[in-house]
Amino acid sequence: MSEIPQATRARILNRARELFNERGIDNVGVRDLARDLGMSPGNLSYWFTRKEDLVRALMDELRDRNAARPTPERVTTVGGLLAGFRAALEAQLDYRCLTESVVHIAHTWPELGAAYRDTERRRRADLAATVRGLVRLGQLQGVEDPGDVARLVGQWSLVARFWLSERGLSYPGHPDAAILGHYVSLVAHSLRPFVPADSELQPHLHQVLPEAEGEATTP
Repeated sequence: MSEIPQATRARILNRARELFNERGIDNVGVRDLARDLGMSPGNLSYWFTRKEDLVRALMDELRDRNAARPTPERVTTVGGLLAGFRAALEAQLDYRCLTESVVHIAHTWPELGAAYRDTERRRRADLAATVRGLVRLGQLQGVEDPGDVARLVGQWSLVARFWLSERGLSYPGHPDAAILGHYVSLVAHSLRPFVPADSELQPHLHQVLPEAEGEATTP
């Protein structure tokens, strides 16, 4: 019996994520979602009283998905770092309504904004710990200075925060795999000066979308 309520909650959240991704969080109300699901607003409100509750639950899902990735202690190669970054972008793509609307979410629901900022601080700390771990393992060289670590993490955080906005504006219609490869390539290039042997970077270095460089073909 306990599985049935959880299945109902999961169905609501999954459809909310789909509709928010398609139309934007602002353009889908709780009543719209209930109508789409064939539920009464009262029945849906038993699970999620306000849109804020839906958004919070989706943020929790994305956080849990990210938490399932390898911890800094388990990332032992540059290739592992790049794979983890790609996995983070894939998760953001599935929950793009959150990343694309993060400023609006923070202004509309301050508690959710504070939760996002707390998650972002932890994410940046994990990235910094990953870089320091790779230095200890000899996978990276020349980034021992805390300022260098902070600058790398800052670059990656900018990509992670705004790549979906650029995707929508600059690369409509491009396959998601190519777009993901492009942004992972930006991170790979940022690591080139610090990798003793860049064999693990090579598969990622040339995944540049034509429009990004004004070229007719991808190198």
